[in-house]
Amino acid sequence: MSMYAYVQDVAADWEMYRSVARILGDNPPEGIVLRVAGATDTGFRVIEVWESRAAWEDFRTSQLRPALRALGGDAPDRPPMFADLVVDHVIINEKLFGSVSLPQ
Repeated sequence: MSMYAYVQDVAADWEMYRSVARILGDNPPEGIVLRVAGATDTGFRVIEVWESRAAWEDFRTSQLRPALRALGGDAPDRPPMFADLVVDHVIINEKLFGSVSLPQ
């Protein structure tokens, strides 16, 4: 199964992430498989897995950039890392997330 991975370190406080997340809402964007985000010593990190690069680019253009602009910002100062991702191994803690079905 080939997917698309995105990793971004952002030099902004966690509240900035939460503000963008509030604008984007709780519904998963089309094509996202997983998003993990959390505060770091220098800001916050976002790690995402997408069904395809095209799905990520559509999200960035149609949702993320408008949300950032609504808050008076734009693209982060550090370039993100992008890579195709061939998924060969997945571990999900069912105690935390319940039973999860993964595509074959």
